[in-house]
Amino acid sequence: MNKKLAVAFVFIGLFIGYAISTVVVRLAADPLTFRVHVEGEFGSPVTVTATGKFGSDETQTFYDIVGEGREVVEGEQALIRITYFTSDGSVWSQVADLPTIRGGLADEASLQDALPYVLGQPEGSRLVVVTPVETRLEITVIDILYTQPDLSDAEVIYASGGLPTVSYDDYGYPLIEEGGGAITDMNLVAQVAGNGTQVTLADTVFANYMLVSTDGYVLESTYAPNTPLARIVVEEVFPGLEMALVDQRVGSRLVVAVPAAQAQGDTDLAIVIDILALAD
Repeated sequence: MNKKLAVAFVFIGLFIGYAISTVVVRLAADPLTFRVHVEGEFGSPVTVTATGKFGSDETQTFYDIVGEGREVVEGEQALIRITYFTSDGSVWSQVADLPTIRGGLADEASLQDALPYVLGQPEGSRLVVVTPVETRLEITVIDILYTQPDLSDAEVIYASGGLPTVSYDDYGYPLIEEGGGAITDMNLVAQVAGNGTQVTLADTVFANYMLVSTDGYVLESTYAPNTPLARIVVEEVFPGLEMALVDQRVGSRLVVAVPAAQAQGDTDLAIVIDILALAD
């Protein structure tokens, strides 16, 4: 067979495999092909089915989706969705009562047993971990979620109505270029409009945020690689932030102007916040 044509067939096969979200594992120790089919959008609940025989007594990790985001680095911000399944036959059951959304930093405290699998992997990836345990097989699906919104269509927010001028740096972190001045009424602009799940009053949000004074001074910020992602309980925050978050969608970056009466102190406050995921 022509060498170029053979290579083309390989790439076509890979594309089809990703399109139907099936991991094909070929193990020399077993003549059968072991296949895991993962059904569910990236970052959403999933189900799995498997066919063939897993011909290894060691844990194996495979890509179902190869992401293009930043690499997960130990001690830096990280966010995952993890789902466990087990089977002692042909029926797969999700392991209940385990948190599926984990985030903070890429360390054992935040990511627990998933840490070694996600280190060095790009955000946007879906990993499938297959583990033989005595008479059963365990499959773990790990989605490595993004720790910042998609900024491809984001535009600079210019100071007006109490909102500061907000751009962003090469890493995607917000830059405050000018303060918004005194705030008389609450004001909100989405620098990035996400398309994920809507936030409710009962939710806990994984987020990055920045608090900014009226003259453009950054008072507090989680936008740094070695600062853990924030877990924000919506119903417990000050009124202005609560109003800003409710009904917004995961994947958004919001710029908010909050007058003192609705803020956490006796001064006006501007907020930049990325809504990254909702906790279980």
